[in-house]
Amino acid sequence: MIDLDRLKSRVKQSAQIVAKHSGKVISLGNQLAQLRDKPSVLNVIGVASTLLVSAVGGVAPPPGLADRAAQLAGFCLQGIDLFHMLASFRVRPPRAYAQGSDGDWECFDFYGIVVMGHPTQMCTLRVGGDLDTFRRVLRDHIWSMCNGQLELSTVSKDWGAPVRLRAITPALAVSSEKAVEVWRRVEPFIKAKRPRSVLIDGRPGTGKSTIVRWLAEQVEGHKLRIPSADLGCLRPAVLCDLVRFLGPSVIMVDDFDRTYGATDLLDFFEQARDTFSLLLVTTNSLEHIDPAVIRPRRFDELLTVDSLGDNFVRVHLGPALWSALSADHQEAVLKWPAAYLDELKDRMELIPGAVLADEVTTLGQRLAKRAVPAWLGKLIAANDKENNTG
Repeated sequence: MIDLDRLKSRVKQSAQIVAKHSGKVISLGNQLAQLRDKPSVLNVIGVASTLLVSAVGGVAPPPGLADRAAQLAGFCLQGIDLFHMLASFRVRPPRAYAQGSDGDWECFDFYGIVVMGHPTQMCTLRVGGDLDTFRRVLRDHIWSMCNGQLELSTVSKDWGAPVRLRAITPALAVSSEKAVEVWRRVEPFIKAKRPRSVLIDGRPGTGKSTIVRWLAEQVEGHKLRIPSADLGCLRPAVLCDLVRFLGPSVIMVDDFDRTYGATDLLDFFEQARDTFSLLLVTTNSLEHIDPAVIRPRRFDELLTVDSLGDNFVRVHLGPALWSALSADHQEAVLKWPAAYLDELKDRMELIPGAVLADEVTTLGQRLAKRAVPAWLGKLIAANDKENNTG
């Protein structure tokens, strides 16, 4: 099939060459004609035309960007828009490639490596150098731009949607008894350079994410977070390629039980064990996950969390606020999620005249209502109404 755009480009270049060299060719024809016995005008034109055709046929037009790109090696990452990612790095094109007739192609000078990209081939780049070197340089650049903390997400929630990478700001990592207990069991494997995977189960607000953040900080290297909402949109092959390319030390996945098609991703976690040091996954209920999840080599450690831990609550509230609580209220807040502890601290700090006992009671009542499912609450209310009527 003929590429019309490329053909037009070649014709335009040829015309420019003819216009540039035609005067010289005719002059040369005149000089050669004078060596003969007064040739006619037709003789001169014939000689000039012959030389002109020879000149044009022997001069190849300078290659356009498409031709140059075809001579470079291809570099591809499934699902990643490499073209716009590289453009976002704001790297300048090399001078030798700055001019070209194919406007859709763009060139980049990436740490001395010539890289070319096309908007219709977003996941593929053309690299003028060693591919392994480019892979390493690109990976190091991505991690350096996000300070070693990266989140992998999809541009939409459609199956197979393109992937984007963005930097995340690490939250404060606070230790707890549960976290220290898990690390005591995991650390020997990390030191022996043997990957470990931990599944942390517990209802919302019991401190699973806090434990994950603290455990992740104990491991040196880069951290990759994959939200559950995006994990279910990723093709396993794409996810595998990305993780192998990025090579994070720690992978964190929140609320795995909310991931659509979670069972299909279990094989990936098993196959990717050689790419990470520690895999940390949280779930709100193991009842929603295939029982095969808890077998070793998929998840080596299984931790059930029902509270943040006494020491964590005391430290989180601070000595002044903790000591101001009554014994009954101290016992109650030990079972509170972190969000409720933060709300209590904010109320006491910012609301003028706030009474600690009243705020603890109000938040405790809200927590008790949240713990009862809506259908059960209606059933209890109907039963109470019937008993009162009777």
